[in-house]
Amino acid sequence: MEGQQVLPRRVEITKGDNGFGFNLSKAEGRHYLRVVDEGGAAWVGGARSGDRILAVNDVSVTQRTHKELVAFIKSSGVPMSMILLATDQQMVVPEEAVPLQIYKGAQGYGFNLAKRGNMHYFKKVDELGPAHNGGARAGDIIYEVNGISVTGLSHGDHVKLVKAGGDMVSFKVVKELWQQTRDTAASTEQRLSAGDSAQQAASTTIAQARMRAEQAMIERRAEEERLQAARKKEMTLQKLSSELNELRDGIEAVTQQLEETTEKITIERIKVAKVATSEELKELEDTLLLVEAEAINELNAKQDKLPLPSRDADEIELATVQLAEMGWEFEVAACREHLASSRLADTKKLHGIAEVRRKEEKQTDTVLAADMQKRRANDMNAIEERRKRMDAQLEEIRLKKEQAAAEQKRNQEAAALRRKKEAEERAAQAIAVRRKMEAESEAKSGAEEKRRAQELEDQRFQEEDARRRKEEMQARLREQQERDEAEEAARLKNPASMFGGQVKRREPKTLTKDRHPMISIFASSAGGKTGLTSLCKPPDTYM
Repeated sequence: MEGQQVLPRRVEITKGDNGFGFNLSKAEGRHYLRVVDEGGAAWVGGARSGDRILAVNDVSVTQRTHKELVAFIKSSGVPMSMILLATDQQMVVPEEAVPLQIYKGAQGYGFNLAKRGNMHYFKKVDELGPAHNGGARAGDIIYEVNGISVTGLSHGDHVKLVKAGGDMVSFKVVKELWQQTRDTAASTEQRLSAGDSAQQAASTTIAQARMRAEQAMIERRAEEERLQAARKKEMTLQKLSSELNELRDGIEAVTQQLEETTEKITIERIKVAKVATSEELKELEDTLLLVEAEAINELNAKQDKLPLPSRDADEIELATVQLAEMGWEFEVAACREHLASSRLADTKKLHGIAEVRRKEEKQTDTVLAADMQKRRANDMNAIEERRKRMDAQLEEIRLKKEQAAAEQKRNQEAAALRRKKEAEERAAQAIAVRRKMEAESEAKSGAEEKRRAQELEDQRFQEEDARRRKEEMQARLREQQERDEAEEAARLKNPASMFGGQVKRREPKTLTKDRHPMISIFASSAGGKTGLTSLCKPPDTYM
């Protein structure tokens, strides 16, 4: 088959817009890819028509039904992996194959696997282990694992199949002839190793045994190829038969669907005739007839391209021709059903259009009112959208203001921290300067200390003199205040002296240099000393 793979392989399929791009079928309890769309997702991944499905996402599917496999593939996720066995590699298990069942123990199965060429075998079997107790021996050739052929699989995929079996794995194995012959030759060589003549005889026996083993292997491989060809032919016929049955079932289903669609068309035509005009019905019929004529021409062209059996055609060729003819019949039935569905859909569409047109003719005012209401609703929606935009803009402005205020606050805090740091730096500098001055002052001579002591004594004397003068001034002020109060009390006791005679307006005396009149008196009595004058200067709040 063109494009078919030679060996079993793992493929990765990523689901596309049109699905995975293959159809499934089942024959004799085995699942196959019946049709793989060229250029589809499965085709791109490496799958081909006729491939047998062994596992999906490393899970064996040999014991699943067709429905279960479909559901499992739909839930497998993307991408999906498959282990496929090509048609040319679906070898028949030899008749001498023995089934084995090995149950997993606490330390595993108790064997090691290996691969020599395209054959898998037990490389090592632990004595008295689960595999040994199940009948497996080192050198046994493995043909199937859990009902799946391992011929052509990689060692890694073989191991995954074994692990997928869980606590119990089933095998079909064959004891290979060269292993038996090698064991026989080894035992013979040991028995004849006593002398030189016996050694020569043993060598001859070993050579003959090897020749017989090689001849047996050649004959067995030829028999396997013959059985494989027969099996391939049988499987091809079974697959073609299965496809024919599926096509027959499909034709029956499509025919039944066509009958149901025809009944619906009759009912719909009665409905549409009540509301549609004759011109509308004629236009629809002309369009449908044109489409049906084009479809019939395409089907006739495909019928002319159908293959014809040759004069000496075998069973496969005859079945292939029959399958092609059945496929064409299925396509004809599907096309008729599709045309009927299109006619039904177009009739329903015309029914709806005709009803709308009749209503439009009778309810023009209603349509205009509805249109006006729709425009009004659109205007209200536009106003609402404008309001929402304004709210959004206001919210954006508010957020910007808050951000600006936050930024200003951060700047102020940073400035305060900077000023605090500068103040601390200045204080540190002042402390440093003071300490420096203290250090310099301590370094001065004793004469400087005497001078400072004299200055302090002079300062104390001046402060004592100032204090004494201040006390004298306060005493004089109290005396003047008492005299003023006595004069005021005398005037109050003699009202005639206040209002009986002529009252003269008393001009206020102008203060000289912002000083109280008594200051000049005290200053003159003190001999005009400036110290007393400075002490008696009125406060700044004097008015």
